[in-house]
Amino acid sequence: MDYDLLANLLTGRDPGNHEHDQATKGVVTAARKAAIDAAVSLSDRVDVWIIHSTPSPAALDRYRQHGAQVHTIDPGREVVMRRIKTMRPKHMHAVAARWYEQQAAPTTVAITSFGYSKRPPAAAHTIDCRALPNPHTVPALRAVDGTTRRVRAWVTGHAETCDLLTREADRIAEQMPATVAVGCNAGQHRAPAIAHELADMLTARGIATTITHRDMRPTTKAAKTTTERGLGHEHQQQVARLLRGHKDGTPCWWCAQPMYRDKVRNWDGRALHGDHSDPRSNGGTRADRLLHGTCNVRRKAGRHDDVRPAVLGVHPRDWSPPTATPALAPAGFNWGAATPG
Repeated sequence: MDYDLLANLLTGRDPGNHEHDQATKGVVTAARKAAIDAAVSLSDRVDVWIIHSTPSPAALDRYRQHGAQVHTIDPGREVVMRRIKTMRPKHMHAVAARWYEQQAAPTTVAITSFGYSKRPPAAAHTIDCRALPNPHTVPALRAVDGTTRRVRAWVTGHAETCDLLTREADRIAEQMPATVAVGCNAGQHRAPAIAHELADMLTARGIATTITHRDMRPTTKAAKTTTERGLGHEHQQQVARLLRGHKDGTPCWWCAQPMYRDKVRNWDGRALHGDHSDPRSNGGTRADRLLHGTCNVRRKAGRHDDVRPAVLGVHPRDWSPPTATPALAPAGFNWGAATPG
């Protein structure tokens, strides 16, 4: 799928031409997208090669959701600049220069969570989470920190959180700041949760991260890495195979809402996750189906499978884990007990 070749084919111009007017660009962009959508649906049977000179982070995410392998073809800055001078439009000089600057940028993003009750740490980019729903308002979550699955699932279960995560992950991947600070009121719940969710999203894009919680009081052991949790390379390959065979619109087993490779179309705004129908806590070793990202987090070890949104007929945004009901003493006579006279 080559943009220039397609444009020249549609306009009848020389195959070596790289200058296109706005009307042509609009038509070719739409045609190229339709061609790519049709081609990737065949990627489980044939190899599909897409030439994309300056893909956005969102475009790379979309390609990877289809199980794509990204190959960077770079003959070197000197060669590229010489070719642009003789074979490409002038504006490509700035585009190429910016790309080479980004390659020289830090390859690891250091993420620090903090509370605004103290002075914010110095960082190249700061994310304010104080407007997000606060787990502190839920009594059962007050005593646990934002690195726990319970808090992370609660925080990411809100649309505004998913919007913020998608927006910030795109921005960080594009700008590659060396340091990112994530703050909430006290640095105990939302900021740590967002820091870990961001790190997972960036890792999926091939960006290494480190996480530090400046103000959080830990209530659990440090979170394990994806490899330590059994979600390393083999799991990622299993998910890639599932994505290649996925048909857009297939209902999610957990919530019954349609699933799409393009995360923007999913109800939670997150990429699809690989799920073990036989939970890993029970010895399951293979991801054999896809769920929405938030649904996969909420399912956990399958304790609530029988009361999942799909069974109850509720939208996943309106669903919350059932709380345990204290056992009541049986009503009736207390046989054999002494009674006051």
